[in-house]
Amino acid sequence: MPTSPSTDLKDACTDKLSLAVWAQGVEVPTVFNTTGNKRLAGTAVDMPPSKRIKTDEVRKEERPDTMIETSKPVWKNSHLPPGCLDSNTWRGVFIPTIAYAAGGENIDPWYIDNNMLVRILMKAWKVVYGKLSSTDNPIYISSPVYDVSKQRLDEWRSGFGSAAIMMITSLIASKSITAAYERQSEFARHWLYGNRFLFENASSNDKKEWTGMWQSTFILETFSAHLVYTQGRVPVDELRSEEQLCRTALALSAAAVKRTFNLLSTGKMSFEIRTRTAVAKGKKNAAQKSDVPASNGDLWEASISNDETFSEQLWGYDSRMFLKAIMCVPAENMLEIIENAKPFMKAAARGGGSETDSVPEDKDFVDLFDFR
Repeated sequence: MPTSPSTDLKDACTDKLSLAVWAQGVEVPTVFNTTGNKRLAGTAVDMPPSKRIKTDEVRKEERPDTMIETSKPVWKNSHLPPGCLDSNTWRGVFIPTIAYAAGGENIDPWYIDNNMLVRILMKAWKVVYGKLSSTDNPIYISSPVYDVSKQRLDEWRSGFGSAAIMMITSLIASKSITAAYERQSEFARHWLYGNRFLFENASSNDKKEWTGMWQSTFILETFSAHLVYTQGRVPVDELRSEEQLCRTALALSAAAVKRTFNLLSTGKMSFEIRTRTAVAKGKKNAAQKSDVPASNGDLWEASISNDETFSEQLWGYDSRMFLKAIMCVPAENMLEIIENAKPFMKAAARGGGSETDSVPEDKDFVDLFDFR
């Protein structure tokens, strides 16, 4: 069932003026340099205190003296405790479990406090691998388990950006939208206008009639990449993992989709198109993982400017502002969003996308905080 307009969401949020201005598509905190239009980091907003995961101080005696080093080693999977990788338990169970916690509630999209991360790792480790030894605890700040887990979480965040790129590339290729920059830019601006890309139903000229916020195909398909990544996770009662509603993951999904349309609208995302004839020539022209097939048999591959990564520096502000709005969405609506994303998991797993119908453009703004 699509969500309906309400003023409660707006009233429930703090910092109403800046939120409303940002939600209408006017990004006041965004600044531009004098040599180009590269987006610079916005000011991070304070997240509400955690209701799910408490931050506990890690006692100094739990940290070995070897932590104090002049140069930090680069830990890899081979440095993990013996048996950790057996039966694909690390990548198939442990990492999905901590990624699910990182994408839950009241967790900053881009930064988890060191002590909080240690606590998450410890609680997850006890469920996945068994009780931790008081004399040989493998989890502490800068330990192999800690650092490799952080690496995997960085990859998890980057995955939202990759999923959105592949999804939009698939859409453009399947709809046979011309390769001309002007046409693609027009297409992207259409969806960026008023944050239209968030809504499932946005055909009305009256923005207050737009419904299904956070349930557009763009959002659901990108969000489904998180559901795919966290398959294999196990419940962790001490983290109340079954109560987590993936709000942070949804915020990252929205930021990733917005970034993709922004790249497309400014020409910082382009496509290499290999014709059906070239594809058929031989193995060296075989489809790569990042290739997306068009309706005519051509293969499309997206190319992104090197300085436009999906990162906290460029998209931290938007991610946190999205999260502030998402934190006000009722739990039953979040459960509905999660269920509606599940049919897209197959497309997310193969790196492709599904077709999305276009919606007529209008020129008014929309205040996201009037919707649920």
